[in-house]
Amino acid sequence: EVLSEQVTVKPLNSISISAPLISRLYGSLKIARIVDDGREVMAGDTVIIFDPSEIKRAIVQAEQQLEIAQAEYDKMKSTQLSEIEDLQSDLELARLSQEISRINFETATFEPEATKKEISLKLESAGIALNRAQEQMENKRIIHREDLLQKGLTIRQLTSRLSDANHSMNSLFVVSPANGIAIKEENWSTDQKWAVGDSPYSGSRLIELPDLAKMTAEVNINETDISKVMPGQRVEIRPDAYSDSVYAGKVESVANLAQNKDYKSRIKIFPVRISIEGHSKTLLPG
Repeated sequence: EVLSEQVTVKPLNSISISAPLISRLYGSLKIARIVDDGREVMAGDTVIIFDPSEIKRAIVQAEQQLEIAQAEYDKMKSTQLSEIEDLQSDLELARLSQEISRINFETATFEPEATKKEISLKLESAGIALNRAQEQMENKRIIHREDLLQKGLTIRQLTSRLSDANHSMNSLFVVSPANGIAIKEENWSTDQKWAVGDSPYSGSRLIELPDLAKMTAEVNINETDISKVMPGQRVEIRPDAYSDSVYAGKVESVANLAQNKDYKSRIKIFPVRISIEGHSKTLLPG
């Protein structure tokens, strides 16, 4: 007795090509171009291109912000250098004033006490002025260092953002990792294969590169017929698109437990796995 059922052909091994992982800052992915289903591709061929307009805007914005931040950083360094030069001049003047006051004090041995007292006070005042000038110099250096660190952090953040945007831009051009036949996956929201204009989530599987040398078939057998099927039985497979082609196979396994055909049905089915002998470019997954 011959039992005829519709099977789904699957590769034993395959490589999946997924949508790139990019930040939500660049909006949603949108397919601008995708390879035709069943087309033979070579490693390195571009198989998917996503719309780059959002990331292009992000790159232009990041470049402008980085240019402004770098200009502000350079201006800040120049201003700081001028301030330090002014403080160094003040410090040098304070040092000279103290030195003059010290010399006057040392040569005032024979001056009246009132004059000596005045010279001593001037020396003390000069010392205080010198200490204040030194403190101002150190404080200003600390402030300058913190300002430059903050501005430098902004530049690093913008540089990182620009680098990420450029990396994301490159990832919009998806290439095939190996030679093979491109089989497009289904878009769960349309029940159709992925197409131009679709917006997959990052990481969604879009294309499969099956290993056509090792193919299997899966078939669901009604519970009323499962007693007729057992491992080792020979199977003939005829593709819908090439009905004159016949492929030989063998039942590999029969499920021990029944499943509902679908969530609305009470009909029970048993999944059966079939190994397919040989391979051909006309026998594709699906």
